Amino acid sequence: MKVVEIILYLSKKIIRVKIGFYAEYAKNMYTISCKEAGQMDCDYVAKGKTKEEAVADGLNHTKKEHPEDYKKMMDSVGEKGIKAELMNMVKEE
Repeated sequence: MKVVEIILYLSKKIIRVKIGFYAEYAKNMYTISCKEAGQMDCDYVAKGKTKEEAVADGLNHTKKEHPEDYKKMMDSVGEKGIKAELMNMVKEE
């Protein structure tokens, strides 16, 4: 009987820990989609635990997958300008 009680107790603790982890992770998720940034033919969604991480993920994706557009943006507003524009588009999930 004691073994069953301990297993049930541990199971409840494990479930609580998992729920708490996912709730905390979801609370701190920031996203920006390529479509929101003007790439209508791309379904990529940049993600991060902070706005800065989401913007960095988006910039890395843009450099790799949309190099022509990235170059145009760099020539017109520079990296600081791109980051500022993307920061305004980031959504908290």
